[in-house]
Amino acid sequence: MADKAGWKKGAGWCLLGTVGVLFLYNLGAHQDGNHPASAPAAVPSASNDIMSQTPLDPVLSGRVLPFKIVQAVRNYSFKDGPQAQISVMVDGGEKADWAATGASIARVAMRDGVTSATVRVVRDNPWVDMPPTEYKSLADVYVDPNIKDGKSNSGFDVVLANEMAPVSLIEYDELDNELSTSTPTSASDTERDKKSQSDADRARRYVIKKYKLPAKWSIPEINPYGTTGDAIDGNRIAAVAIDDDQDLARIQQCMTSDDGTPILKGCLADRDNLPYILPSSERRPPINYRASNLLMSDMETSDPCQAFVRFIETHRATGKDDQRRNALFMAAIIVSAKISPTLKTDQYEELMGGLMLTCSSNPHMKISDAARDAAERLGLPLQ
Repeated sequence: MADKAGWKKGAGWCLLGTVGVLFLYNLGAHQDGNHPASAPAAVPSASNDIMSQTPLDPVLSGRVLPFKIVQAVRNYSFKDGPQAQISVMVDGGEKADWAATGASIARVAMRDGVTSATVRVVRDNPWVDMPPTEYKSLADVYVDPNIKDGKSNSGFDVVLANEMAPVSLIEYDELDNELSTSTPTSASDTERDKKSQSDADRARRYVIKKYKLPAKWSIPEINPYGTTGDAIDGNRIAAVAIDDDQDLARIQQCMTSDDGTPILKGCLADRDNLPYILPSSERRPPINYRASNLLMSDMETSDPCQAFVRFIETHRATGKDDQRRNALFMAAIIVSAKISPTLKTDQYEELMGGLMLTCSSNPHMKISDAARDAAERLGLPLQ
């Protein structure tokens, strides 16, 4: 492929920045990586700065809503410097308020050596920012001053929802997702389609009963929710009021905290104790992110990339026993992705970096599919 050399370079940087430290030879022990995302209040200077940055010609003006921090960290796996990765939950407001909230958080995050930022604003719900997010997302913000060819051509993209989805839709999506995890990996396409329809029907009946909805209720054919619109230049979004000064101060505190792991520093999310709708007897056991190696984590190669990336980012080097178990898990990925098992050492290293690069860009892709995609891009031998 024409861009293979550039892609190999990116995979190499990813290997050095993340996998080389955590995965290739020594991925393992958990380092205190699951804390509630909270921090003591800092001096509320962030609020004063935000209010002083009002654009002269705003396209949207709104309030910075009160928010709960799900996660606010600096990710050090990027070669150009740490990326701020933040997600918060709000209750209420409208489009201009979600825009002002997300843009203001991004402005606070882009300090102290942070080179880029992603901010997600979601509706307050029991499952925080975990997938599926189709009905949760209210604002997605992407800031990278070095990239001027984004959707808004400014390096500061804000993509907004037009409406806030009802909680019944979020709960429908959660149950449908939980039911889907019990689909056997060996199922045929026909069996998967049949199971998917059965899961959707069961989730629909559940929310109809719980929320006393009309008997013919169903999810909208054309989804009016979620962050699917055109990007707006964040430089032209104004905050006209800040409902709680301390919220932005806490973001500032998280962005300067050294709590967390070698890769993720700040206020890490505690996503290990989220509620389930299904009883444990009807769903697959959750992934154990506190396990010391991938083989003992209950992760499968058919799980989404975001699970793999999360495990990598919250672990660091450990002993040979965990290294061996991680190598066995990687062998399972290679087999399920139908990649040649006779890779040379340099090819294996390229695959590790390429897998992380692909997974970071495609969080919902299956791990095995991401490995296959990386191998094809790198020109590695396939089966």
